[in-house]
Amino acid sequence: PRARPPPPPAAAAAPPPADPLAMALAAGETPSPEMVALAGDRGGLAPGVALSLWAVLLVLLLVVIGMRDRRSMARFVPMDRPPEVLAHTAETLTRTVGYGHSIADQHGAFQANGSGQEWLEENSEDPDRWSRAWADMRIPLVVFNWRAAPRAMTPTNWRGEIGFDDPVLFGRGMVRVQLTSEGELVSFEAVPYRQMAESVVDSIRADDDASRDGGPVPPTESAPDSGDEHGSMDWMPLLAATGIPIDELEECAPSQVPPFAFDQRTAWRWTGPGSEQCSLRLEGASWRGRPTWFAQVRPWDEDAMLTGAPAGPVLWTLAGLTLVPFVGAAILAFLNLRSGRGDRRGALHLAMFFLVVAMLDWVFLTDRYMSTTGFPLVTPAQAFGRACTIAVMVWLFYLALEPLARRFWPRTIVSWARLLDGRWRDPMVGRDVLIGSVGAAGLMAIALLLNLLQAHRAGIEVPLFTFGTAVLGGRHAIGSVFHSVLSAPPFLGFFLVLLLARIVVRRTDLAAALVVAGVTGVNLLSTGDPYQGAIAFAILLILALISVQLGLLAICVLAAATGLINAFPTTLDSDRWYAGVGLVGPVVVLAGATIGAWISTDRALRRQPAGT
Repeated sequence: PRARPPPPPAAAAAPPPADPLAMALAAGETPSPEMVALAGDRGGLAPGVALSLWAVLLVLLLVVIGMRDRRSMARFVPMDRPPEVLAHTAETLTRTVGYGHSIADQHGAFQANGSGQEWLEENSEDPDRWSRAWADMRIPLVVFNWRAAPRAMTPTNWRGEIGFDDPVLFGRGMVRVQLTSEGELVSFEAVPYRQMAESVVDSIRADDDASRDGGPVPPTESAPDSGDEHGSMDWMPLLAATGIPIDELEECAPSQVPPFAFDQRTAWRWTGPGSEQCSLRLEGASWRGRPTWFAQVRPWDEDAMLTGAPAGPVLWTLAGLTLVPFVGAAILAFLNLRSGRGDRRGALHLAMFFLVVAMLDWVFLTDRYMSTTGFPLVTPAQAFGRACTIAVMVWLFYLALEPLARRFWPRTIVSWARLLDGRWRDPMVGRDVLIGSVGAAGLMAIALLLNLLQAHRAGIEVPLFTFGTAVLGGRHAIGSVFHSVLSAPPFLGFFLVLLLARIVVRRTDLAAALVVAGVTGVNLLSTGDPYQGAIAFAILLILALISVQLGLLAICVLAAATGLINAFPTTLDSDRWYAGVGLVGPVVVLAGATIGAWISTDRALRRQPAGT
């Protein structure tokens, strides 16, 4: 080395290669998407680092599965019967009471009993209130809603999903049954098959005339006897289906108005050991010997009051607040397009991606592909219209806001720009996918841990309902994967707020500190709970670190991975009927992270054919 000649003076004094991105920012210009994609280094990871992060993700996923299983509703409510068994129980009961001979369509799904849980939280201080809710007070924390009809049911929502109130229970022979997770009856509703016979109508008119004339009024609320037009109702099958011992029931006067036609009404009061803690009445109505309504009436049902629609000024105010972001985005998008700053290609790719995901979400989650109203393409047309709406919104907001990120914070969208440019094998893209997945698992683990500490301090755990659409079968499980992609906007909203703060204060660290402190403070003021504030602070801190250090792509992966894990009822007990479907979300997250780890080490580029 000592004998090596010195470098020429010009070469020694030459400045390092200029950074085009830094030069554009210094000149006050908005760099192009291509310039942003070429900025920075390769951003890959060493194989050892990638493998370590993958191992950390695997451990965190196991921890999250275990903690979610500990908080699951299945710890407090028996969840031993899958949807198919409960649907069979509901169908058998329906046929027993005379409505099942013409079932052509049926659907069932789990639902959390939110009203019962709220009543328990407000009226019981028992630390074991959740586990004793059904055993002592017969309050179901989870119900199974089952619908049936003599013809195909056509829901009105864009996704074609049959729900508790969609379609409306109005067609003759339509039945709605609500069971507990153990298959015990909570409510039964059925639309009578036939209209009232003419003799019954004449009898009721005669009673009305006698009442107006001051004549005698029948002492019961039954329609006048019409011989064989209607028979007496046998309530024993429905009473036995509730699981309440008959000797704990005593007859009482009905107080609820049945929703359907009836000629007889009846009611019972529960006098069992837990009736002093939470009252329970069974009320029923029948028409011509068949039940039309049977329900458990609880305190929250008696106290429930119908709320009117918001007043006109309130509606106009809400509509105005909703339109403001869209109007602002439209103006910004127009200005960016006119000035040439808008990324037309990236916006189109992103919009088409969300269009495909929204349609796949509908294909796998819908319960009806065709309508039975005479227009066989109504439901697909509605789904495509809604998917186009989502795509247009994504396209509009992307054109409005993405140039701001390129102008004021381009380092956070380098991997994003490379992905939209078709460079999905880029090491930086794989790095952000891997670390975003690890961040999602870490975020959920911290939130669940703080929730457990809060429950330990208060002495009462709050159950976590995880039995959503994904447990209804393989098709619904696949649909839940696509649906989780559509759950990213809340996390993207945080990135947008952080970006706006960065534009205002011009310092990344100060902007992140202000956003984290501000949102945490709002959470503390609204909840008044320091543990909830700690959970919010931990979540916001992780989001801020990932946003600052990695950027938009990692935040999007974090949002999708969080939605995937939350969409499935995870458990470590392999004997549970939902153990297999519960692993779909974590396995998809782990598979995506595996691909990201492989790409981040440059191995994908080494295998890539030349010229591609």
